[in-house]
Amino acid sequence: MTSDVPTPAFYKGKFYVLDGGKKILSCLEPKTGKVLWTGELGGKTKFESSPTVADDKVYCINFWGEVYVAKANTDKFELLGMNEMGNGSKPNGNAASVRASISVSASSLFIRTQDKLYRVGK
Repeated sequence: MTSDVPTPAFYKGKFYVLDGGKKILSCLEPKTGKVLWTGELGGKTKFESSPTVADDKVYCINFWGEVYVAKANTDKFELLGMNEMGNGSKPNGNAASVRASISVSASSLFIRTQDKLYRVGK
């Protein structure tokens, strides 16, 4: 199991590992290293930002600003949705690529894309 560039997230006793090049998200049991589930996120380009976990959801954003949301703490991979948040420039590994991880504060998600900062929440 490799995460390439993204740092794995730890949430409610499980690790969430994102292989950014293969666009695969996995859930692991820390004590044994057992893979509980693995799923393909898809998308048009790779991920270098780290996954963020909050409110039983795993959030991942790729170079283009596509945000993928998967369900956390389940027995199987479940992709809940995808939103295109980028500006349309579609960089693929240059200075305009999205590399910032999604942040959580005060019941809100903060998503930085190529040219905007979004707050999603109350």
